[in-house]
Amino acid sequence: MIYIFEGIDGCGKTSLINALEDSLRIDGFKVKSFSDGVGLDGSVVAENMRSALKQSDDDISKLMMIQIIRIELYKEIIKYQSENPDAIILLSRSTISSAVYNDNKDTDYVYDSILCTTPYLRNIKNLFYLKINPEVAFNRDPNGPDYSKTFSDNNKLIELTRLSTRYDNLIRSMEISLDSSGKISSHYNLNINKLTVLDAEDSLDNLSNLVNFEIMSDWILRLNK
Repeated sequence: MIYIFEGIDGCGKTSLINALEDSLRIDGFKVKSFSDGVGLDGSVVAENMRSALKQSDDDISKLMMIQIIRIELYKEIIKYQSENPDAIILLSRSTISSAVYNDNKDTDYVYDSILCTTPYLRNIKNLFYLKINPEVAFNRDPNGPDYSKTFSDNNKLIELTRLSTRYDNLIRSMEISLDSSGKISSHYNLNINKLTVLDAEDSLDNLSNLVNFEIMSDWILRLNK
C-alpha cells in the first residue's frame, strides 16, 4: 500500500513521515519511505543527475534530468512493492509536485511529453495534502529549499505563497475529478484511491494519529477482502 504526502516546503511532510515510520514499526508493520527527487542516495544515476542539476541553467534540461531521477525512483518503488506486498510505502512528493513547481509556459509542452514516461504507480491508498499558511511554513524553515538560496526573505515568502496557491488549485481540481467509484482520474501516472486534506498547522501527534487511523482502516479492509 502506497501513501503520498504533498505540500509546500515547510508544511511538515518529512516530520510526519518520520513519526509514522516509527509508530508503524512499533506496531509490527514493514514500512519504507521514499522521497521524489531526492531519494535513491545509492543510485549512481540519481546522484550524477542531481549534481548536473546544480550546474544547469536550462529549464528543459532540468526537467529532463529530474524525470530521469524520478524514473529510477519509481522503478525502485515498484520493485520494492512487488517484493514486499504487505509493506506500507510512504512517498514524499510525486509527479503532482512537479506539476505545481513547473509553471514555466516555455516548458509546459516538454513537461507533458516527459511525464508520460513515468512508471505508473498503482494501489495508492491515499494522497495526503498538508495544507498550511505560507507564512507559517516560512517561519518553520526561513532558510528555504535549495532553489531559494538567492532569494530575499520577502521573495521566499512570495514564492511559497505562489506555490501554495498552485497546490490548492490543483488539489481542488483533483477533488472535482473524483469519479463514481471514488477514484481520482488524473494524468499524473498515479492510481489514487482517496484524497485527504490535512491541516498542517495541527500538532504532529494529531496529524500522525489521523494518518495512522486511515492506514489502519485500509489494512483492516484489506484483511477482510
